[in-house]
Amino acid sequence: MYYIRNGLGRRWAWLGGLFAFFGAVAAFGIGNTVQANSVADALTTSFGVPAWLTGVIIMLLAGAVILGGIKRISQVAGKLVPLMAVAYVVSGLIILAINVDQIGNAFALIFNHAFNPIAATGGFAGAAVAAAIRFGVARGIFSNEAGLGSAPIATPRPRPAIRCVRG
Repeated sequence: MYYIRNGLGRRWAWLGGLFAFFGAVAAFGIGNTVQANSVADALTTSFGVPAWLTGVIIMLLAGAVILGGIKRISQVAGKLVPLMAVAYVVSGLIILAINVDQIGNAFALIFNHAFNPIAATGGFAGAAVAAAIRFGVARGIFSNEAGLGSAPIATPRPRPAIRCVRG
């Protein structure tokens, strides 16, 4: 919004409003709804937590962060992202430790199927690669907002330049 107004000038400022409107509409279907539904589905399936309760909890937590402004968002992200990275690595190591007796069989299965003539035919067709890219991109988009065009929204208003006065 700010880039449009400040970069293109006042004549094109209406495009900034249009961008803001469509960004707000898209945020419900692209990011928030899909992510909240994934969390609610996982908690319902794994622990029997009602979906409505998960939705209310997510709403309250997100509201507490968002209503605090950009500084609170950055504070929460600064603490949450490293924690998520550590949890991801630790979870992967725990899963490998639990299934340590299957690691050799998994590598044998990978090499057996990788050099099988049937696998080569499928690889040449590109079906597996196309599906991996499709689902990988979808997962990447719905796990964070990279590439959705929402980053400019978080840009604060530009501050006026500070002038040095020689005295």
